[in-house]
Amino acid sequence: MDDAHPCAMAMLDSGTYIERELPNVHMDDATRTSATELCSQLIGTNFDIIHELSDLDDLLKDGAGDEHILTAVARIIQWLSDDISRIDQLVTRLEAAGERDPRCGSAYILVAESAVNILIPFKRAKAAADLLTNANATGSA
Repeated sequence: MDDAHPCAMAMLDSGTYIERELPNVHMDDATRTSATELCSQLIGTNFDIIHELSDLDDLLKDGAGDEHILTAVARIIQWLSDDISRIDQLVTRLEAAGERDPRCGSAYILVAESAVNILIPFKRAKAAADLLTNANATGSA
């Protein structure tokens, strides 16, 4: 939980920041639409993760079994992974656009830097989830 929360907050911050800066960078209309949709997704996932973390906290307090805990953790990691995949696709698209048209370079930098800000806490959350899953599989959870 301690590792997923910063990732969710990074998604909120990045989604809000990209959304605010989109009018200031050059990109084609289709990519701008994709970027706008990504921002909405990142912001929405933040709220989903925060809600799921609250539910997970309740499960822990109620002494839920490992299976319920692991299911909730897997769901959180899946949601985070889905958004990581989406932002990666947009970064790749913007990188290619920047190679074709240098005016798109600032859009690439905007989204790529935001992706890094999400990826760092995601890696910590994923590693923690993997440790939990592995510990449960070996019976040491």
